[in-house]
Amino acid sequence: MTTAADRARRTKRLRFDAEALKSETAAIVAALMQEYSHVVDKVDLLVRVANREISRDAADDAGIEEVSAALKQVVDVFTAKTKIRLPAFWDLPGMGQVCAAVVRWLYGDDLLSYTDAAFVLFDDAETLRPSTLTQRIRSLIKQGRLTPYIDPRHAQRVLLSEVEQLRLELQAEAQSAPVRDDPD
Repeated sequence: MTTAADRARRTKRLRFDAEALKSETAAIVAALMQEYSHVVDKVDLLVRVANREISRDAADDAGIEEVSAALKQVVDVFTAKTKIRLPAFWDLPGMGQVCAAVVRWLYGDDLLSYTDAAFVLFDDAETLRPSTLTQRIRSLIKQGRLTPYIDPRHAQRVLLSEVEQLRLELQAEAQSAPVRDDPD
């Protein structure tokens, strides 16, 4: 037989220590802030670049490398934490657009349209429709062989340096591919 005392013990509500939970939460938040504080510091640099407070022409190699490293860190954190992948990240209001402006600052002369990239990559580009060329580049992006960028002044872009490197890789792949004998 269950007594009133037994029922009271079973139905007794748990009591939580608010101060202990606040302290534990604060410690977790502090650890996260410390983990990502280097990224927060980088945001200021990227915003100054995006606002044209730092001239590309006046930047030395160390400054350009610092901006490039900051961009990579911020993009890595934002895309990992928001689950938003490139190229959609470049369109995000705020940080995505800041990072897109920094990409233009870093690589302005090195950005190519998808069609221009296809002309660099494919010998048969002159014989194909522009939509086919664009689709080929999108396929390479989907495979992870090229990185897409957004330049708000223009259409989607890729880096000339990446395209040239990929062309060399594709040529090496074609040379190493086994030669098939034609049955005819």
